[in-house]
Amino acid sequence: MDRSGAASTPSGSLRPTARPRARSGLHWAAAAVAVFATGGAPAAAAQRAAAIQDGPSIAAAVAVERLRAADARAGAATSGAPSTRLSDQELEDAVAALQSRIRAAEENGPNSPELIEPLSALGALYQESGQHLLAASAIKRAREVLRIHHGLYTLDQAPLLQRLIASAEAIGDSEAAWDLEQQLLRLAARHPTDVRTAEILRSTADRRMDVLNRYDAGEFPPEIVLGCYYEHVHVFDGGGTKCLAGSRGVVKSRLLREAQSYYSQSIRILLRNENFAHDDIPRTVMDLVRSSYEYGNPDSGLRGLHYLLAYQTLNAAPWIERVETLVHIADWMLLHSDSGNASDAALESYRKAYDLLAQRGGDRAAVERLFAPAVPVVLPAFAPNPLISEDSGNGYIDVAFEITKDGKARRPRIVAATESSTRGDRKRLETLIVQSRFRPQLSNGEFADTGPITLRYYLGDRESDRAALARR
Repeated sequence: MDRSGAASTPSGSLRPTARPRARSGLHWAAAAVAVFATGGAPAAAAQRAAAIQDGPSIAAAVAVERLRAADARAGAATSGAPSTRLSDQELEDAVAALQSRIRAAEENGPNSPELIEPLSALGALYQESGQHLLAASAIKRAREVLRIHHGLYTLDQAPLLQRLIASAEAIGDSEAAWDLEQQLLRLAARHPTDVRTAEILRSTADRRMDVLNRYDAGEFPPEIVLGCYYEHVHVFDGGGTKCLAGSRGVVKSRLLREAQSYYSQSIRILLRNENFAHDDIPRTVMDLVRSSYEYGNPDSGLRGLHYLLAYQTLNAAPWIERVETLVHIADWMLLHSDSGNASDAALESYRKAYDLLAQRGGDRAAVERLFAPAVPVVLPAFAPNPLISEDSGNGYIDVAFEITKDGKARRPRIVAATESSTRGDRKRLETLIVQSRFRPQLSNGEFADTGPITLRYYLGDRESDRAALARR
């Protein structure tokens, strides 16, 4: 039983999850960024990454489409799409109809390929209605028939494995869910260029981040022991004590690294695929960037933003979107700068972004929104700005402060406040401002220290204010 959280080689031997080949990935992304920064148009060949292997056969593709059709008819139970709950009579009629189709297909043999669709649909119906043991039985048989006709390692079985995982989790069998997930990952490892593998890796990364967030919040998810995350490097000891206790820091570090590795691998697969313009790329990149910010992995976050800019450049995304991503890259560099040289490099990136806007006619609204907004941008910009508030009738605090060209706040002072504000409210607001990093402000075409900036912070209810002001 594989509980290592590791992928497997085709021979079945365990190996650690492969680290992203950041060097080649960043080299490719840097080339795309250079094309964007110089205003050039990429050659047709540059719009596609390395060629991929031949896709599934037509027969396999037809089988996949049938599975997707069955999922849609059954309510897309595992896709996250909204479904319509059937009445008991409707469910009974649907099950009877599918069982009739199954019996008819069995007349052509116990493993007729015609069984795949009705068995899959039956499993989905049972799963949708909460009958997970019956669902697992039907789905397992559908998977068995599918593997007979399309091979033991066909990726077409992935949706069935995902349904089995969902049913195992629904009945609280965490060990079975974990083992099924490891089977899914080993299967995906055999198809490293398939876009379906990218989705498997992205969803697995989401699951690892969910485990990490729950663990960080004080829960103890069973995956911590099942994946032996207490070990710096996995050493399978047959379920012994090495997996049962250890350092919280090691657990969090391993979960984060694994999730980010899956995000990165997913992004690279999509970037190298012929279907290059893929909606999952920006979302997966931002998942990688957010996890890097929340748990402290600056290099991974910066790599993700470069991937996003490369994707936008090679797919001719709107100019303003690419400028905004370049600004996010500068934000990230400034947020994680620990020296004057690093701050200077971030400022140079801001200047490049502003120059690119100027070359395109200097869209005043875009310049003001990015570099001179009424409420200064608190970094990172993809997180909610804690200084933006709405008047709820509970009073306000007027505060003034300056922002240096390096994005640091100085000389905060309260200039006015309603009687409803407390000394603690005012102190928390000042502390938030001092401890935040801001996007530098543009003045007369230059990034420079500002004069006093005054803004009004509206108070909400006491608990929400404390949470908002303490969040950063």
